[in-house]
Amino acid sequence: MQKIIKPTLTIGIPTYNRGRYLSVLLSILSESLSNLKYSYELVISDNCSSDNTEQIVKSFLNILPIKYFRQNENIGGLNNIFFCMQHANSDFFVYLADDDMLDIQGLNNSISLLLLNPDAVALYAPWRIFDMVNNLDRGEFYSQPANIIIPKNDYSLLLNHVFTYKIWPEISIVRTKIFERVKFTANNLAYWAFTIPCDYLNLGSVIFSSNPFYISITNYFPDENRTQVGHLETESAWDRYRGGWEYMLGRVISSLDPAEVQKFRNDIDTMVLDRMLVALRLRWHNNKDPVDTYYLACRLRGLGANGDNLPAPFDIIRYKAALWFAAHGFTQSLELKKINFVGNFEFEVINFICNDLGLNHIFSKDITEESENEVVVFSGLISDHIFDAEHAKSKGIKWITESDLMQQFS
Repeated sequence: MQKIIKPTLTIGIPTYNRGRYLSVLLSILSESLSNLKYSYELVISDNCSSDNTEQIVKSFLNILPIKYFRQNENIGGLNNIFFCMQHANSDFFVYLADDDMLDIQGLNNSISLLLLNPDAVALYAPWRIFDMVNNLDRGEFYSQPANIIIPKNDYSLLLNHVFTYKIWPEISIVRTKIFERVKFTANNLAYWAFTIPCDYLNLGSVIFSSNPFYISITNYFPDENRTQVGHLETESAWDRYRGGWEYMLGRVISSLDPAEVQKFRNDIDTMVLDRMLVALRLRWHNNKDPVDTYYLACRLRGLGANGDNLPAPFDIIRYKAALWFAAHGFTQSLELKKINFVGNFEFEVINFICNDLGLNHIFSKDITEESENEVVVFSGLISDHIFDAEHAKSKGIKWITESDLMQQFS
């Protein structure tokens, strides 16, 4: 009987309805993996895709050493990753998203580092960010000056290293033998990227390498409309990030003196504030709900953020929220045709915000007989204008003064 040779590395690729991306990835891997110094296999878990994923994978079966699994039903993204892990038949496992890539030289260096340190159960590294459409390398998500090995159970050093270099331990290579000893979980209380390294540290040392082996692709195709899960998460997950950092601190707090505990707590507050500012910038630039954006901006002001930290002047943020509310929240079921600004307004500011929000709007001296199904915003007192409330109601007109509107967004 021929002996089956165990590969050194398993590349786990969970996928779901991403045939277009998977086709490009497998084409690139079929060429680039010839430069990998170590034996490998690919485990692809298809989460019950309805596109051409299965046909694409089958077209590469004679080109790449692929183990292909198709789920009978969608088991969820995280479970699909775990499935890949459970079916790894190798010494090491690396996760690869179907729309990202690997730096093969960095991968060679990382595996070599793990082989030189047999007590290390995992290796973390920063990742490069690359724009394929514009062929632009946008640098590393985080960086550290040199490799460091965190000894088994040294949670204090782990926490200090994460805070010192603002490290996000999300990309790793793991020894597959630990999958029998660690049951991975994720919850909404503590971010998994900060809890799982603690689980690894229970079993052995953990390497933090300065050399990237993973490439996160921001723009893939010129015509794509792809939402990155990481960006969506960043817009609201700061409390889970806090939970992860607090979990790490909780693992070591009994061995720290009060000054060290306070330092780490201050570090957590600083990191959370930074993440909330990132969330605000993403929400602002992606034109998310302006009212939610306003509430987040207010929270940040309460935490000490000033105008220099915000993505736009606070007055613009609150005015944008107010006008969106006037058009959507204030009107409720009204079939809105436009917003009519009656009186003296700052034309350029209002025009800019309404255009940004896609609101049909006009500026006028007063309500006309033709006015219907619109929101009227008066710059001064309503009594200063020719206004018949009953007539306005019959025409589906809602009205509010600028001062009353802005009082809700002060």
